[in-house]
Amino acid sequence: MKPDSFCNPVDKNGEGITDATAHLTCYKIRDANGQAPFAQQSLSLQNQFGSGSLLAVSPRLLCVPSEADGVPSALNLDHFKCYRTAALTSFARRDVFLADQFENKNTTVLRPCSVCMPADKNGEGIQDPSTSLTCYRIRDVYGQPRFSPRGVTVHNQFGDTSLTALQARSLCVPSTAGSVAETFAASLRWLPSSDPGVAGYRVYARFLNAPYVSAQDAGLPVTAPDGTLRSVVTCLDKAADHAFAVTAYLRDGRRVHSLTNSVCPPPGVSMLVQVRKASARLPESATRWETSLSRPAVATFASPSFS
Repeated sequence: MKPDSFCNPVDKNGEGITDATAHLTCYKIRDANGQAPFAQQSLSLQNQFGSGSLLAVSPRLLCVPSEADGVPSALNLDHFKCYRTAALTSFARRDVFLADQFENKNTTVLRPCSVCMPADKNGEGIQDPSTSLTCYRIRDVYGQPRFSPRGVTVHNQFGDTSLTALQARSLCVPSTAGSVAETFAASLRWLPSSDPGVAGYRVYARFLNAPYVSAQDAGLPVTAPDGTLRSVVTCLDKAADHAFAVTAYLRDGRRVHSLTNSVCPPPGVSMLVQVRKASARLPESATRWETSLSRPAVATFASPSFS
């Protein structure tokens, strides 16, 4: 593997550094022969810069916890697998002050360029599966001194390496990340049922044939249905407006409820969808909710059994 970049812990806007001794050395990676190709995935991200959606396009780097210049470290860090990304929502540029062991300067954060997920390398485990890194392209604010290349000696599980840092490339920010399917499914909620005999459903979300959304499943318990279906819809297609429909189906294929001809909001803007139920509660024989966009995007919510 070839080293691609070296990551210093950084103090952003005077917020401090948790562990100045722990670094990451990132190596270019590619799939071994015979591996299935990567399926692009849409991610919902949240961090200090706000929330947004990215498309993970392809694996790019493996970042390995490392010591630098002989300074020992507990290396209380995960490995991270980083993916090239494409933005699905807009990002507003901003200036921050960054201070690390190489330099201190005002920096402009331009746009997200990659996302790094905690990775289990060779069965070594993951310390914090809830924290990922969103990396942003950066450049110096006008008038800041140019970076002077400097050498650094790296020690990690792959051995010892001497590197030369050439320039600052990106700022990686701790983030929480979830698939768009999980985010969409988590927004599906029924009002509590007055029927004590209804324990609840397990709902699964599947996104099929959607531009910028990969096919994937997410399961979570949902309270028993009664009253109004409430679901937040965000259109991820680049076009501004799309009509969509929400329909409930019974096991025999008959439609129970339907809401159509609503206008899907622009990308990055969420909209509350409400479907009024015609009866006291959804029959046990109801098998799924289906949300379809006029572009070929389909989300199916299936409730095959009680949980």
